[in-house]
Amino acid sequence: MVNALKKLFVVVAFLVVGYLLLMQRQTPASALAPQYAEPYIVIYGRKGDAKTLRLQLALRDGDLRYRYVDVDAEGGAGALEQRMKLAGLDPAGCTLPVVEVNARMRVDPDAKWVTATYHIDHNGRKL
Repeated sequence: MVNALKKLFVVVAFLVVGYLLLMQRQTPASALAPQYAEPYIVIYGRKGDAKTLRLQLALRDGDLRYRYVDVDAEGGAGALEQRMKLAGLDPAGCTLPVVEVNARMRVDPDAKWVTATYHIDHNGRKL
């Protein structure tokens, strides 16, 4: 009985930690003011970063246009940090890429999330 309760506690702890990490990776639609009037995607990444390249290729395959900000270029890291703070995300130690889609930000999102979010405006309505 005690062993079963320990296992249950461990499972619940993992679920809580996973949920908290997920909530840290995304922002609500109203947290950020949109950068552009039209639907947009901004990828903050690093040249040569495998995850950034993989996402760029997936978006190109889906015929989605995006703006790319190199965090190693002048002003790139500052722009990313500013947008993340406005979104309520902690920029310290985040992994790349960080993507903003129609005033929503995520750290290391998959292409499905980017594509789905691109088709929703900054007020949460489908385009």
